[in-house]
Amino acid sequence: MWYNLLMVKHKEYTMFKKFIKKIQKAQERRVAYWQLQHMSDKALKDIGITRGEIKQKFYGKESV
Repeated sequence: MWYNLLMVKHKEYTMFKKFIKKIQKAQERRVAYWQLQHMSDKALKDIGITRGEIKQKFYGKESV
C-alpha cells in the first residue's frame, strides 16, 4: 500500500517537473527570440540570418 502511494506521489512529482521544464524552455526561447529581434542587422548578418528569418527559425512560421 505504501509503495503504491509513493508511486503516485512520484508520478505527480515527475509530471510537475516536466511541466516546469516546458515552462523553462518556452521562457528560454522567448529570451533568445527577444535578443535576436533587438540585434542590429549587421550582427544578424554576422551569424547568418536575416531579420525576416527570426520568427520562422523559432516558431516555424513565416514572418508577416
